[in-house]
Amino acid sequence: MQLSLLQHLWQRYKKVVSKIATQQTEPLLDAATLEDLRHRAQSIFEPQFLPRKLSTHRLIGEQLSRFRGQGFEFEENRIYQAGDEPRLINWRLYARTAELYTKVFNEERRPEVYLVTDRRASMRFGTRKQLKAALAAKMSASAFFQAQRQALAVGGIIINETLDWFAPTAAGSLSQDYIHSLALPCPPLAFDNPQPDLNSVFSLLLERVPHGSIILLVSDFSDLYENSVSLLHQLNQQCDVEAVLIRDPAESRINAHGVLLLDDPGSDRPLRIDTSQKQLLSQFEQAVAKRNAEVTEIFQMSGIALTSCSTGDGIDVCLESSHARN
Repeated sequence: MQLSLLQHLWQRYKKVVSKIATQQTEPLLDAATLEDLRHRAQSIFEPQFLPRKLSTHRLIGEQLSRFRGQGFEFEENRIYQAGDEPRLINWRLYARTAELYTKVFNEERRPEVYLVTDRRASMRFGTRKQLKAALAAKMSASAFFQAQRQALAVGGIIINETLDWFAPTAAGSLSQDYIHSLALPCPPLAFDNPQPDLNSVFSLLLERVPHGSIILLVSDFSDLYENSVSLLHQLNQQCDVEAVLIRDPAESRINAHGVLLLDDPGSDRPLRIDTSQKQLLSQFEQAVAKRNAEVTEIFQMSGIALTSCSTGDGIDVCLESSHARN
């Protein structure tokens, strides 16, 4: 009788999985959602992206990101060094001191914005209003529209089974390509399929992103470990880096629902978990708390601000948390 019940549950489980997979063929972001996110970005009074480091990007603009060079705003006189342009010598100061000084100016340069959005296997999960990947897409789309509103070039990386790179642009077809890729459906992926790891993403950013750029990381950071601290710290030294951690309530706590059948990536049969075993649930919650503390500590050690968002929350709650952090 018990075996018959388990077989029945297994058949029902397969039907549910099939139904979820069918639902996940829909775009993560439809046209109405994108328009709503665009409107929200235009309604936010305070700008989201305020650079705190010197930008080495070539475009000059009104953004307060200082770059010492041959700009427009005088900063100081310094002792002449071999190779300085003669036209920058302060001859009046030379007449008074008999020493050569060079004029130093500031240029105001526009930083670029890079959005890193995780769509790997662990992000294609959700037990509340949405998949984790859907919430990540909404957060990234909102940041994209904010950057456009501030006339900043925006691009980044979408992490699928490959790293999809989008060169920063202020407008045009390339920006539409980014939004289109962000909104694509997220059907389930096998966990054992090869996928890029976060350290490869951080290394690519270090290689390609100009100093003084703004980087937003949106992920569940499932493969973030202590060996990432050095890369993240170096990245944050060169750029303004912020992170958004996406979670689902079911990943933190298993409610007592009797026997649960969960997908096992290493088998064609589900895992059978008896949620009446209080010791098992307690061990699970302790392991989750330890892992969350590890991720939080990694970002603290790297000097990067971290915001947490849940799939059970609406986009308003997540955006308010993100803006409050800034």
